Amino acid sequence: MSHKLIEVASNNHSLHQSTATNLNIAKGSLEELRKVGLAIDKTGSSAAQFAQTAERLTTTSKHIKELADLVDQISSQMHNLALKAATEAARAGDSGRGFVAIASELKQMAERTSTVGGGEIMVNMMGMVRDVRDMGRGINDNMSGTGKAVNNTISHFENLVHAFEDNK
Repeated sequence: MSHKLIEVASNNHSLHQSTATNLNIAKGSLEELRKVGLAIDKTGSSAAQFAQTAERLTTTSKHIKELADLVDQISSQMHNLALKAATEAARAGDSGRGFVAIASELKQMAERTSTVGGGEIMVNMMGMVRDVRDMGRGINDNMSGTGKAVNNTISHFENLVHAFEDNK
């Protein structure tokens, strides 16, 4: 019988050592998870700032687009003025040579400003801005979900550590 008691005591001691070892491992893992949680919080904060910057970029780009559209309208009006000046120059004959120079200059200015307006450059820029904004939102959403998952895991590890400590 004493041999059995010694065996039970030995098994109890081994179980206690195993529990202590597992407790230390769980505590170490919990600490690492907390560090990961902090890093995710910082990254999430940066992602949120990125998303806000992307939103401001979207707003600013809309204003730029409005200005480019205005330039495009002015270009169109200049083109019309150039046509009118050319028409008047043709009607005036030799005395309308000054109108020809003005019409030519207006036409050149209209052509130069039309490339700035709401053309392909603006369409591409607005598309890129939209992509950046959407990426910012996606990153922010992913970081939020990851942060919640890590916080849940931390909570589970805390419960596990408490359970080990209670059975110690």
